[in-house]
Amino acid sequence: MRQKGKEDLDHSRIRVMRENTIPFLIVLLIAGIAVYFNSFFNGFIWDDQTIIVLNEYIRGWSNLPAIFTTDLHQFSLEQSNFYRPLQVLSYTLDHSFWKLKPMGYHITNVLWHILNAMLVYFLFNAAGKRSAGEKTETKWPAFLTALIWLVHPLHTQCATYASGRADLLVTAFILSTLLSHMAGNVVWTAGFFVLALLSKEYALITPLLLLMVDSFLYIQRAQWTLGRMLKRYGALLIVLAVYIILRLTVLSFPSSSDDIIYPHLGFRILTSAKAIGILIGFLAVPLKLSFLRNIDWVAPEADGAAYLCLAAVLGLIAFSFVIRKKNPLAAFGLFWFFLAYMPYMNIIPLNANVSEHWMYLSSIGLIFALVSAVGTEIRSGRGRQVAVYLAALLVVFYGARLVRRNFDFRDEIVFYEKEIKENPDNARVHYNLGTAYVKQGNYEKGIPLLERTVALDPKYAGAYGNLGQTYYELGQLDKAIEYYEKADALSDALVENPVNLARAYAQTGQYDKAVPLLEKALKLRPNHVGALNDLGVEYGRRGEYDRAEELFRRVLQIEPNNIAAQRNLALIEELRQR
Repeated sequence: MRQKGKEDLDHSRIRVMRENTIPFLIVLLIAGIAVYFNSFFNGFIWDDQTIIVLNEYIRGWSNLPAIFTTDLHQFSLEQSNFYRPLQVLSYTLDHSFWKLKPMGYHITNVLWHILNAMLVYFLFNAAGKRSAGEKTETKWPAFLTALIWLVHPLHTQCATYASGRADLLVTAFILSTLLSHMAGNVVWTAGFFVLALLSKEYALITPLLLLMVDSFLYIQRAQWTLGRMLKRYGALLIVLAVYIILRLTVLSFPSSSDDIIYPHLGFRILTSAKAIGILIGFLAVPLKLSFLRNIDWVAPEADGAAYLCLAAVLGLIAFSFVIRKKNPLAAFGLFWFFLAYMPYMNIIPLNANVSEHWMYLSSIGLIFALVSAVGTEIRSGRGRQVAVYLAALLVVFYGARLVRRNFDFRDEIVFYEKEIKENPDNARVHYNLGTAYVKQGNYEKGIPLLERTVALDPKYAGAYGNLGQTYYELGQLDKAIEYYEKADALSDALVENPVNLARAYAQTGQYDKAVPLLEKALKLRPNHVGALNDLGVEYGRRGEYDRAEELFRRVLQIEPNNIAAQRNLALIEELRQR
C-alpha cells in the first residue's frame, strides 16, 4: 500500500492491458464459442415471446423514445416495474439484422458472455497486480477464474436464454465501471455506470463494489477523507441520485406484484441463506439444473437446514475477515461474492426466493477465491502441475454439462417438458406447454394441459383465453365464448382476449358486443392491427364508411402490405358507389 500523502493512483501502474494477453483472450473466445455453439440453433422460449417476438418497439428505430419511457414487459400479460431500455435497444439492433430469427439473438448473447469473461480476466489480473505486486504472477489465477466462469452451466439462464440479456449487459458495464475506476478515469467510470443502470436495476450494487476495490487495493484506513471520497465518488453519486429520483417519479411503473404480502424481514433473510446454500451447491456440482427453481418461505420453527445455511454464511463472512491479511486475494473474492449477491437477499422483496441467474456476477468472486486459495497453498512444481490438471478436468466437466444443458433450451416443447418434470405443480409451465402444443395444432395434448393450468390456478386469465382460442379454432364457438368471457372477467390487461371474443361474438351475430371489446383492446394497445381491422369491419357493417376507412388506413400505415386491410379498403369504395 502506498504511503499516506501521496496520490493513491499511479495510472502508469495499470499495465495489465498492455501485457501479452492475446493468447488468453483467444482461448476464452474459442472456449466460449465451442461450449455455446449448439445454443445458436435454439428457438425462443418463456419471456422471449413477449419481450422479443411480440415487442413492437424493437421493430424500428422510430420507437426509441418509447423504449426509454416504458417498462420491459410493456407487451406482456403482466405489468412490471423493470426499466431496462438498453436490453430492448439491443434487441432492436438484433432485429435490424435478423428480424425474428432466433439464431442472431443467441449469437449476440454468447458474444456478450465471452466479452464478460475477458473483462473478468482484465479486472482480476489488475486486482492481483495491485494486491500482490508487479513481480507476482497473477495472469493465470485471473485466466482460470475467467475460463471456469465462462464454461459453467449455471450461467445458461443468462447466456443461452435470449431474454437473459439484461444480466449480460449489466455485468459488462459493471465490470467496465470497475476497470475505469481502477484506471482513475472519472468520466468513463460515470458513463459506464449510467449504461449499467439502464441495463438492469441490479447495477445499484456498483458503488459498493467500488468501495470494496478501494478498501482492498488503493486507500488505507487513515486515507478515507471527505475530500478524497468526493473526488472519487462525486460523479457516481450524482448519477445515482438522478437515477433514483427518475425511477421513483416519471419512470416508476405499476407492478402486478405490488399487492403480494411478504413475510417478515427475518424470515426473508433466513430463506435467502438457504437459497445461498442451494446455489453454492449447484455452483460446485451443476446437476439437475432448473430454470424455474424456487423454494418456499422458510418456516422458522421447522426448517433446520435454513439455520445451518445461515450459520455457514455467517461463518464464511467471518472467515473472509480472518484471512484478509494472510490471503487478501481470496478474501477479495469472498467479499465480492457477498456484495454482488446482496441485492438477492430479499431485503427488498423479489419475485422469487432463489434463481440460478442470481449467481452470474457473484459467482466470479467464489471462483476467484478458490483459485487464489489453492494457488497460495500449492507451492511445489508438482503441486502446481496437479492443480493445472484438476482445473483442466473441471473446465471439461463444466463445459460438457453446459453443452448438454443448452439442449434443454432447444425449443418450447423440449424446454417445458423438462421443466414440468422439475415443477409438476407450476401453473405457468403447464400453461406455456399447453399453448406450445396448441400452436402446433396438437389439441389432444394442449387442451388437458391448459385445463390443468386453471385447476392449479383458477384465476389464470391467460389460460382461459387460450382455451377459448383453441375451441374457436375447433369451431366450437359457444365453448370459445364461455372461456373468453371468463378470461375477460378476470383481467383487463389481456390485449388479445377482447379481440378474440369480439370475433367470436361477430361470428355468432352478436355485433353490438364486438365494438366495445375492440375499443377496449385499442386502449391497451393503440396500434393493434387485428383490433383496428376488425373495428373497421364493424363500422363498415354499420354503414359508417368514413370511420371504417380511417381505421383501414391506420392499419396500412403500420403494415403497408396488410392484405386484409387492402381488401377491406377496396370493399368500402365499392359500397360507397352502390
